[in-house]
Amino acid sequence: MKYNLNGKQFKTKKEITEHFRNILKRNDNQTLNENDIDYVLDLLKYHKKYEEKIGSGISHVRVEYHIDNLYDRPATHPHFELYRTDGTNIDFSFYKTISWIKNQNTLNNQHPKDVKRAMRHIVKDQIKTFRDKLFQKKRYHKCPILNINYSTVTAHIDHESPLTFDVMIHNFLTEKKLKFNDIQLIEITGIYSTFKNNELRKEWYKYHRDNAILRGTHKAGNMSQSRVSLDWTKLNQNKEVEWYKI
Repeated sequence: MKYNLNGKQFKTKKEITEHFRNILKRNDNQTLNENDIDYVLDLLKYHKKYEEKIGSGISHVRVEYHIDNLYDRPATHPHFELYRTDGTNIDFSFYKTISWIKNQNTLNNQHPKDVKRAMRHIVKDQIKTFRDKLFQKKRYHKCPILNINYSTVTAHIDHESPLTFDVMIHNFLTEKKLKFNDIQLIEITGIYSTFKNNELRKEWYKYHRDNAILRGTHKAGNMSQSRVSLDWTKLNQNKEVEWYKI
């Protein structure tokens, strides 16, 4: 089995555990540097209460010691303390989190989802601008799928078929001769991710702006329609992909 954390390959979970023990040792009672924080945040994704631990987002991480209530003194074992952007802080067990990490095959399947989520985040202002303009002069519009009215409350902004969002991603990656594993991500406030490569981020933003065909729909209509998608794992492994309906 192989595991990947922050771009580094580990053969076993024992190796991962030793790596994080070393981070604890060299950052004793200190705030972690950028590289070590990246490892901690990447590991944290596998925590079963990830959203709860992240909260408003992570501003920094420190190595600290709990207070031993029996003797009213610092405990002997250090831990990672997460400091959130809202001023709150919380710890987490890196031992337990490591036990929840899946092997490389699972991680390879997760990365395309993370990249797609980042690509949506990059163009979210384009979606918002379209939505705002849609309701500037009219409070209600007719859904092209269900033929019923929708408002700002019931509206979804859809990428019109056949150029669905998945098709656009596929076309963009094909044009750039990229696979998902070629795209590195960075965290934004511990909640959202975006492309680490700033130029690639700008290129995707422009590609979506120039090619996306957006439309408003009722959310029920948008959720009910069949979509063109593909087996992203095959694309990530540089194998021939097949389109299918979902």
